[in-house]
Amino acid sequence: MNTFRMVIVDDEPMIRKGLQALIRRIAPEWEVCGEATNGREALALIRNVKPDLVLTDISMPIMDGIELYAELKREAQTPLFLALSGYTDFSYVRQMLVMGAVDYITKPVEEPILIDKLNQVKAMVLNTSHQKLEESEQSQQLIEYWLHQLLNGKSHTAKTCEDRLHRLGLPITDLFFGLAAVYLNVHSVDAHDRSLYFYFLLKTCQELIPNQSVVIRAEDHMIMVLHWSSDEFTLKEQMIRFEEDFFRFAKGHARIPMLMASGPVFEHLLQLPSSWKLAKMEIRFQLTSDTEMDTVGWLNALKQGQQARIQNLITQAFLEAQPENWRDRFIGCLAILGQFANQCGVPQYLVIDPLRMELPGEDNHSLSREVWINKLNMLVEEILFYAQKSRQQTESPLIVRVKDFIRANLNENLTLQTTADYVRMNPSYLSEVFKEAMGITFIDYVIQQRMELAKRLIIEDRYKLYEIAGLVGYQSPKHFTSVFKRIVGALPSEYKRYVESAPR
Repeated sequence: MNTFRMVIVDDEPMIRKGLQALIRRIAPEWEVCGEATNGREALALIRNVKPDLVLTDISMPIMDGIELYAELKREAQTPLFLALSGYTDFSYVRQMLVMGAVDYITKPVEEPILIDKLNQVKAMVLNTSHQKLEESEQSQQLIEYWLHQLLNGKSHTAKTCEDRLHRLGLPITDLFFGLAAVYLNVHSVDAHDRSLYFYFLLKTCQELIPNQSVVIRAEDHMIMVLHWSSDEFTLKEQMIRFEEDFFRFAKGHARIPMLMASGPVFEHLLQLPSSWKLAKMEIRFQLTSDTEMDTVGWLNALKQGQQARIQNLITQAFLEAQPENWRDRFIGCLAILGQFANQCGVPQYLVIDPLRMELPGEDNHSLSREVWINKLNMLVEEILFYAQKSRQQTESPLIVRVKDFIRANLNENLTLQTTADYVRMNPSYLSEVFKEAMGITFIDYVIQQRMELAKRLIIEDRYKLYEIAGLVGYQSPKHFTSVFKRIVGALPSEYKRYVESAPR
């Protein structure tokens, strides 16, 4: 049964009490969510509780029913009004009806008449709700259509898509945007369960997103969650909170096999396709990573700058007798290089920008083994150059203080604001200074340091997984495991074994 809410406004206490008792008896679907003695008092109450109906006396001190209705009519959403009148002259009643009140009821209130009027109001509320729902659904469908067009449509220009999205209420100026790609791993799901699982993931996203977000079905088995905020750091925190909540619900409760990846933050909606492409690339990284590649060995060699060893690992990855696997091996190597870039602050665009890498199309399998190997060797050389350059840079005392503060509080809710308060700086300015000095954003550096601490704790072998997650600032062990796999390249349960087996 639907529940409807009303506020009663009358300066006579006995009438208010009598009406409440009568409504409880004859119309239990109506909840009296507040009462007031005059229009002035009712204004604040109505704005707070947002009722469906205001049942108000016309003649009251301080502010009467007509003045109350006139004041609320100026606002975007006005509840429906029923007037109560004890007058034989109905000039005031006519005035409220002309203003748009539903109807009036004379005092003393007669039970059949009250039931009839409340049923009339219920029908109007339900009709309005259905209209709003239909409008919301239509708007969502249009937003989804124009976002699809912006991503890969050929019928409209990108500027047209942006203009249409703006008209539909999607903000486009003076904002930072970020997106997440959610992929249902169909290879791990029975065919008859795929639609159900995908629907669950979609609805979970829609339930968990904050106000400044939108969810669409982007491609087969893939969902896009678009976030925005006027502040870049707030946006990244919002995205992390969503990711934590999503993993807790989707993986913790339903255990649905899925992958999630984030695209880089951007400032113009027209950059959406590029960010989406990189998020899909990261999904591809996760799908093509396999245990045959010694991820930790790769990362150790990269960290130590052992270029000859890395070249040998690259050559071993491309077996001459298996040309059908070369493309996937190339993607897998890129995934490892991306993890290294993230760890040492090297710009990730060096690794995962498809245009810069001239990544072949999905249907191109004609490249020789030497071409794949040479591409990776050239990329490794460039990444190692940037990593060495980053290590040689001297740090200012401010950056040293910030890094010390981060290391000392990795198990806390570290934010840019708390760090800025510690060093007595404006958060936005600190964010710019830190990124310029480190070549990596504040929040990415925090994640990087948490993973480094987690690796040391795993090797020590003194703590359980959930304890390590808490010690590095994660409430959800499942989310910690996911982040660790993405950054380090191995599950926490595998990492110690990999390190112990790696050649010295």
